[in-house]
Amino acid sequence: MSEEMNQVEGFLDLALNEIPDLANASAGEHTVRILSAAEGLSKSTNKPMVTVTLKVTDEENTKSIRYYLSYPTSGDDKTTAESRGRRINSFAKAFGVGFNSISEFSQAVKDNALDGLEAMAILVNESDPEFGESTKVKYFLTER
Repeated sequence: MSEEMNQVEGFLDLALNEIPDLANASAGEHTVRILSAAEGLSKSTNKPMVTVTLKVTDEENTKSIRYYLSYPTSGDDKTTAESRGRRINSFAKAFGVGFNSISEFSQAVKDNALDGLEAMAILVNESDPEFGESTKVKYFLTER
């Protein structure tokens, strides 16, 4: 091969065997950033929900974290619907944004307006027989 064919502009020539594996974040208080938020249907209930992918920003080489928010639906009783709305509202407040309605929140998700926002969260590591050890958000910290 010619030298021209061996050169590709713009790449970083990393030693692949020196790149650390991703690990679960340590338990405790961390800053998290929204990488993405996407609407979809729950696999278990087939009801509308949002899957938020978070990145721990204050600890290197950590796996991303999935956080799920269920939308209130017409089939929910008042307590369940309000609980789901309250959870979405608390999530939004933790990331420093506010919405007047679920439809406003939904539009922000569709517009990728939440991507890049940061919040403080308490993380825990849990073991699941099917999926193994993973990091979960216990709760987000909000100003009281």
